[in-house]
Amino acid sequence: MGIGATAREGQIIVGTELILGDTLLPMHELPAFYKTIFNSILKNRSYIALHESVHTFQKNQGYGKKTPLLGHALLEGMCDFMAELAQGKEIDYLPYLSYGRKHRSELWNEFRPHLISTDWDLRNRWFYNASEYPSVQADLGYFIGYDICKAYYRKAEDQKKAIREIIELDTDNPEAVMKFLKNSGYESMVTRD
Repeated sequence: MGIGATAREGQIIVGTELILGDTLLPMHELPAFYKTIFNSILKNRSYIALHESVHTFQKNQGYGKKTPLLGHALLEGMCDFMAELAQGKEIDYLPYLSYGRKHRSELWNEFRPHLISTDWDLRNRWFYNASEYPSVQADLGYFIGYDICKAYYRKAEDQKKAIREIIELDTDNPEAVMKFLKNSGYESMVTRD
């Protein structure tokens, strides 16, 4: 489960102990990542509902063995980006987004050689790894996908159409995700940073 919730087959599953918890929740057994974001979750529960809701509209769930790493990043990152659009303000309370903005070029240089890889161990380095990494360095694949989707949206002449294209992207298709990356202009943006 991601940050206390997940979506599968058009349904949202919520970990109520995190989402509905309060400051009395015993946190000593939680990974550092959850401890870092817990207070943010308390103040931003709508983010989780928005993020998971986007999953229910996606063309595919992208958790298969053949989903390329870039497709997986876009699958998760688009949910963060759409939640940000819906809230009308930049998400500044998720550690992986804050860390990613500060280390964009470095992360892209690590991620880029593996765009169409389907290696599961490599995927686990970028996703769902809160128990293995320091709090700000977990789930950085979400940032990569978020940042690419944001670049795509900003570059689009018709942003309403761009929203549909983002959500309907076939994240399991290597050619489709590589074309999306190219059309986003992301790589040239990162090299200008």
